[in-house]
Amino acid sequence: MRLLQTTSDLLKEQMLEFHRDSFNVPAERLKSVFAPYRICPLGAHVDHQLGMVSALATEMGIWVHYSERSDGQCVIRSEGFPGEVQFELSSPPQRQFDWADYARGALQTLQRRYSLTRGLSIS
Repeated sequence: MRLLQTTSDLLKEQMLEFHRDSFNVPAERLKSVFAPYRICPLGAHVDHQLGMVSALATEMGIWVHYSERSDGQCVIRSEGFPGEVQFELSSPPQRQFDWADYARGALQTLQRRYSLTRGLSIS
């Protein structure tokens, strides 16, 4: 039993609802990943100079929710930015200098490494 719901839990639920509403996807088809924010008490530039780094993960971070598509398209929507980004998984566009560039780059890396065959709806 949880006595306290964290901000991260509330944000996850809000974003799951955003994904379900945006893509009309049932909850059982949704998948989620979480990347925690990290803090580095000694500074962020110590590690590249071969120094010791004691980074700590926080309970706050970035949630990404996704569901499979059958059409080979990647469609990315954000609650924090207007519009949507859409492209063929087999030929993602080059850098567009917009909010979705990080997601495009991550998808290109995944595509090269794992040969993805199905599209994704991402929020």
